[in-house]
Amino acid sequence: MTDELQDNAPWWCVIGWHRGQKFFTTALYYKTAADVLFDEFRRNRYDGREFPWLFCWRHTFELILKAVLDRQKRSASQMENLLNTCGHGLRSLYAEAKRQVPQLCDSQIDGVITFLDETDPTGMALRYPHSKKGKDLLNQTGFDPLEKRNEFGQAWESICSWGVDFPCENSGAAERGS
Repeated sequence: MTDELQDNAPWWCVIGWHRGQKFFTTALYYKTAADVLFDEFRRNRYDGREFPWLFCWRHTFELILKAVLDRQKRSASQMENLLNTCGHGLRSLYAEAKRQVPQLCDSQIDGVITFLDETDPTGMALRYPHSKKGKDLLNQTGFDPLEKRNEFGQAWESICSWGVDFPCENSGAAERGS
């Protein structure tokens, strides 16, 4: 993990290369891409780039939830079964994450997950301008990108701060999580 990523990672992802870190690192890359896109399309008055930006955020949350779940599972087969059950659905991933990590019950996270899942339930709508049947997918929801950016950032921070009750490899990490 690079120094830049390590500085932005929650303590449970930087204590060695353990469960959840690969999902988290990839989520952080998508979040970084979303930040870059936001700065670019904000200068150009939201000219359609908000949809790739929204996709980056949606995928960020999918991956961070999978990081949380991966951290909880005891075996690769358990994680595989969970991913097959939840798939790409944010609501199902979030429901399972809340079941396993009660600290994730947060109205800010609830609102973000609901918005993103209603906008793109399968992770496909924001990737394409229209469905296979020609239905316009990009003009179905109106939203204020600046407002959503703030909500997404707050939800991201809430998820990244969850790990206080999890076992860690050294005592210093437990102190950082509290």
